[in-house]
Amino acid sequence: MLDKISSYVWSSWMLGFILCFGIYISVRSGFFQITGFRTIFKSTFGSLLQKKDNRQSKDISQFRVFCTTLAATMGTGNIVGVASAIILGGAGAVFWMWISAFIGMMVVYAENYYGNVHRTRDRDGTWCGGAMNYIKAAFSNRTVPAVYACLCVAAAFGMGNMVQTNSISSSITSQFRADPLIIGAVAAFICGLAIIGGIKRISAMTSVIIPVISVFYISASLIIVIKNAGIIPDIFKKIFTEAFGIQAVSGGICGAVIKSAVSTGLRRGIFSNEAGLGTSAMIHTSGESSDPRIQGMWGIAEVFCDTIICCTATALVILSYICRGGNMDSDAAVLVISSFGSQFGKLTGIFICISVSVFAFATLIGWSHCGESAFRYLSRGKYIYLYRFFYCLAAAAGAVLKLSTVWTLSDIFNGLMIIPNICALFVLSLKEPFTCPCKKH
Repeated sequence: MLDKISSYVWSSWMLGFILCFGIYISVRSGFFQITGFRTIFKSTFGSLLQKKDNRQSKDISQFRVFCTTLAATMGTGNIVGVASAIILGGAGAVFWMWISAFIGMMVVYAENYYGNVHRTRDRDGTWCGGAMNYIKAAFSNRTVPAVYACLCVAAAFGMGNMVQTNSISSSITSQFRADPLIIGAVAAFICGLAIIGGIKRISAMTSVIIPVISVFYISASLIIVIKNAGIIPDIFKKIFTEAFGIQAVSGGICGAVIKSAVSTGLRRGIFSNEAGLGTSAMIHTSGESSDPRIQGMWGIAEVFCDTIICCTATALVILSYICRGGNMDSDAAVLVISSFGSQFGKLTGIFICISVSVFAFATLIGWSHCGESAFRYLSRGKYIYLYRFFYCLAAAAGAVLKLSTVWTLSDIFNGLMIIPNICALFVLSLKEPFTCPCKKH
């Protein structure tokens, strides 16, 4: 029953719904994700080189906000999720993941823009808000944002929490003799140390974890890509031809291949960068910049790093292995291990274990803030420590439980979050048109 509901929620209508809004918002911006590339780079990564001394004690630096948002999105989906996309949709799915990222960039821009416009100061002086605030502004009531917040809290405990600690437990026990209960207890304890300090401590941890693990994982992937440089042109040819269903033997176009590649690639891309869920706005409300356009541009940079860089790195490693005659295993985890194993040998298991575990833990603490922001909205800022206690408890439980039902429920909650979020963004784009730095008015 739950599988049928999940399949319906994430069927073609949902993908079309997100894409249509993404195209609409891209046209309204003059395709700012392309035309404003220099401005985006200068305002995000370029700004890190500039000295700033005007940040208030309660504000979080943009780099830390950036790392925390990436922590929430860069999880096991960037590794095993990419392999699953290739198994189900072929090499062409990679192209449609890129398209989802291209369209998703402006969706996240809009989320962060309106999240910044409608954020407020909490009683302790920290910024708070997120998608709930701009949904409330769009529909002028508390019911719709409250429903969204409930879905977000549920998704945080599921996909953002239990699923991640289950991945950590599985990856560690596959390489070492370890008790899942102990793994869960340790993960919950470290998670507790992070989230008890709120967004400031979470962002401080992710600003170290994300750069280190990203460089570690992408460098390893780049080594394999360089070793297989001779077949990279063939890999890209395979990606583009299969994206449009072109058969290698006959040269004809197969509709079934196109449908599979498009559906799988778009869905996995959205799962990876979370464009349309509104979670990015939850974290960006804590950012130091009061300019909503700056927050929006950081959102574009995050989608680029998550999908265009990290997911592509994984895809090239897997496709290099397949083009060299490797077996297309039906199990995504096995395919990833085989792909890296063809180059790294016995070290592969440890490499995958470290990558999956660290990415999953980063997601665990990143999503904790998304769920906490939603819970804060529902409880009007009360009982936050109660939320944090149960979040850590769920983390411990996730390491030892079988989570097929949790996965399915999380998919449903994530999908349902998109509906009020996208609708609110559309309404606000008419009531309060957003601006881009390069757009003339």
